[in-house]
Amino acid sequence: MPGLWTHQGDLLRTYTGVIKPIATTGSAGVGQVVNHLDDPDLALELPTGTGKTLPGLVIADWVRCRRSGRVAYACPTRQLARQVAKVAAREGIPIVTLTGKHANWSTADKATYEGAEAIAVTTYSTIFNSNPKLAVPDLLLFDDAHAGEQYVGEQYAISIRRNDVEPLYTAVLDILAPAIDGIPLQRLRDPAPDPGMYRSARLVVPLRQPDMVTQLDALMSQLPAPWSFRYSMIRDVIATCLVYVSHSTILIRPVIPPAANNPVFATARQRIYLSATLGSGGELERAFGRAPITRIALPETTPTPGPDGGSSSCRNWPPTPTRPRSPPRSSRRPARRWFSHPTPPPRSPPPPRWPSPAGRCSPSIRWPRAWSRSPPHRTGSAAWPGWPAGSSRAPTGTFGYFHVDGWVLADISPPCRPLRSLTEIRTYDSHCA
Repeated sequence: MPGLWTHQGDLLRTYTGVIKPIATTGSAGVGQVVNHLDDPDLALELPTGTGKTLPGLVIADWVRCRRSGRVAYACPTRQLARQVAKVAAREGIPIVTLTGKHANWSTADKATYEGAEAIAVTTYSTIFNSNPKLAVPDLLLFDDAHAGEQYVGEQYAISIRRNDVEPLYTAVLDILAPAIDGIPLQRLRDPAPDPGMYRSARLVVPLRQPDMVTQLDALMSQLPAPWSFRYSMIRDVIATCLVYVSHSTILIRPVIPPAANNPVFATARQRIYLSATLGSGGELERAFGRAPITRIALPETTPTPGPDGGSSSCRNWPPTPTRPRSPPRSSRRPARRWFSHPTPPPRSPPPPRWPSPAGRCSPSIRWPRAWSRSPPHRTGSAAWPGWPAGSSRAPTGTFGYFHVDGWVLADISPPCRPLRSLTEIRTYDSHCA
């Protein structure tokens, strides 16, 4: 198949069988074929962006052709099921889509699947329900198995919402009351939610309370649909269920879903779980209620996604030499914005502005009282004698000075500049004396 990558091909060869050498006397060069064709539960791990769908479809079509058996490919949601159908159509793999209510399934598509002429692409909810209508497959594949705990667990859970059925909520809360403290119980019973209890939940273990399991079973067995369908799936394990109580909802669910009672899931010859992360702490076994599950290690040729998490399509990874990749975001130069400029130093306060005799405000200098005796108190034109010839700093224009409260103020009209240094003031004083 031209669409396969090297690491995907290595994964398929590991599944169908590889020759493993054995070290026994007189058997040099002889090996045995190790495969996973008959493992009842098998997990394949491929990181996000490296392509899980195509190897799963290839395995499904290979088993369908080789064993002439029915194969079902389950996805968490209908949207993902449609995406898988598009990939299969692109690669020329025959599939039929069986999602939603079984009454709406096409009779031709259903017959095609049951005759092992095509792969059935369906959803988790089609398999995990109280009365599944899907014919038992020979091979059952689960895409995105790392999300199985959410999608499988909600099929084996009973949710009682206070806004929908308040009498039922109150009846269940009365049974759980011995396991809840006084003040939290009172807050749960209040019609208006308390701010401290609205978003919090209490965990109740019915098995630790006397007669609580019996009372719960007596109440839940009388519930109408749709709760009766869900309760029929967990009634045998009601003693091992946990109850989560909040002001808005009561949730009853088992720690491990009893998937062994599901005919489609338990009767299949082999179950394959495709996941981006499998883990080693028993998460997959707890999500699907199966143990043990054989895991196939990642092929050595599996690419490592880039710093940005890789691409959603394995066609774009890894980058080719003719397609340069942009540097990681951490090494890019940040964009310059108006708030990233350095703050300018604070400016010095402007000099005081004193009123001139003409009534305008111009830069002025306060002249000490002692200097007012030397220059005559007059206003007029000054030739500024004594300044260096050709000096660009020699002031020109009209110069005036006058008294204000015993102080002599020097006022210079434009275009002259003000006398801003004692040297200039003393120079003028010496020439005017």
